[in-house]
Amino acid sequence: MLSQGDRRRLEELASQLEAEDPAFAEGLRAGRPAPPSDDRRWPVIATGLIAATAFLIAMATLSLPLLFVALFGLGWSVTAYRERVRRAHHWTTRPQWRRLS
Repeated sequence: MLSQGDRRRLEELASQLEAEDPAFAEGLRAGRPAPPSDDRRWPVIATGLIAATAFLIAMATLSLPLLFVALFGLGWSVTAYRERVRRAHHWTTRPQWRRLS
């Protein structure tokens, strides 16, 4: 059972969500919320697949320039994908490695 403070905070969050994004709040009520419209990962995934294909072609043909372009494309797509996931989940700080001591 929720305490009165928790219930009040939950109602505040619900009203804030309704004010900020009414379409998303309606989707939650209906049981099928739509993903945020600014979460577009498919171009990055498509670029990564093209870069991976170019990498395989470069390895088969031993083309050094194509290999560098493919590696650059793969690196960019991995970095861009991680950045978009971070932004979509509203992570404000980057994860920090902690020392075990």
